Amino acid sequence: LTQLDIRLIRLRSTDSQEAQEASPEAMKILAAFLVAAAAEPCVVPASFPRTSRVSRRFFGLLSTLDFTPMAFHETPGFCRSGSSWQNDVKLHTNAGKTKGASNNQFGNNLWFCFEKPRTLLGCMAECEARPDCGAFDRPPNEDAQECCLFWQGNTGDDLPDRECWVREEDQSDLPPGSLLDTSVTVMPVPIFTMMKLDSSTSGVVAEATRWFCPTWTWCDFTVKDCFGNVLYQVSAEWTTDLDSDGAELLGTEVKAYIVTSPTGEVLGRTSRLTDGAEPVRVFNVQKQQVAIMITPEEWFFRNFYPLEWFVDVGNPSASVEAEPMQDPRLLTMIVTFQFRSLGYLATLPLLLLILAAFFAVYYYVVVLKRQGRFLCLLPNCLQECVVNNCSWCSGMFVKRQQLILDESSTSCCGGRNKNNLWKTQIQPLTPAE
Repeated sequence: LTQLDIRLIRLRSTDSQEAQEASPEAMKILAAFLVAAAAEPCVVPASFPRTSRVSRRFFGLLSTLDFTPMAFHETPGFCRSGSSWQNDVKLHTNAGKTKGASNNQFGNNLWFCFEKPRTLLGCMAECEARPDCGAFDRPPNEDAQECCLFWQGNTGDDLPDRECWVREEDQSDLPPGSLLDTSVTVMPVPIFTMMKLDSSTSGVVAEATRWFCPTWTWCDFTVKDCFGNVLYQVSAEWTTDLDSDGAELLGTEVKAYIVTSPTGEVLGRTSRLTDGAEPVRVFNVQKQQVAIMITPEEWFFRNFYPLEWFVDVGNPSASVEAEPMQDPRLLTMIVTFQFRSLGYLATLPLLLLILAAFFAVYYYVVVLKRQGRFLCLLPNCLQECVVNNCSWCSGMFVKRQQLILDESSTSCCGGRNKNNLWKTQIQPLTPAE
């Protein structure tokens, strides 16, 4: 606007020729100002839901992660009126190794209590690490307390001094301003990773950008709002690990995310970044745990193609201004980069591409072999070798069958014209040959 004022003053104080030369520039400035004034401000979402399931989209074209709010509904009392555990509760999950409490011998397998106490976030993570868990109960305190898991279908019995948290998919109790039908889509930009966060209620809310990063490690990335203004700088740095209480584990050196504002102010950090073998915890600048991320995936999917993660926050009623480390625009991007092999394609087109490649190899190697004909496709670096020696081509496709080639022959690998170096149809040798 200041540039526009200066330009208009100059136009009024100069002759008509100078005004005609400068007016296009002034019109551009005016147009940019009008567009910026008419644009709606970027949406600042409410805090992250209590629990969200992050799943890889199967259908569609581009690689997309869907965020579905889950609800651990608080019901008063002990978890009861449901089925007992139908199988043995896993003691070793991505939430860590654990032991059962002595009171598990009672109750006819209705509950499974841990030997050591858990915080509310820790108890949620233990339940999410076990797909059959439908609820957990604990004393009504925020600090570490007894934690007991239950099979699906249990709910609170209204007795005092106990809370039963029932796990189900529900969006009814989300605070005003929450993002609905949220997803993060990987844009098809080579080398440079760009992701967009959008929702059905607010459109594009934020984006994240990152340069090429190997799939087995973690790298820096930037979170921006819908206008491209930087919100958070996230750096992957080697530092000391933190336990669930925020205490430093001296003697450790791990890679963790350090989150800073555009001005360089440190806002918080994570615990050790892993492939999901253990939870990834999120801490604010006071080193208070505000969120936890966990996946129930086994080793193979964890490392190569994870399908599901969960994100839990400690205080969903806190605003983004009060607790920036719970900002959905930040947490969604952090958990998105926990998905290995994001790629550019959704699951279904990726599977179709793999199947097409498999059948192409099958056709060339199996079908053509049965017909007695073989197709040899070679890059330029191997053409000279094939012209002078057929051993590679024969060894690749006809199990090192001996082929005859004399110096006067104009063919190789069973009759290839030397002028045609890209395709070679190999004919099987007759007994006479």
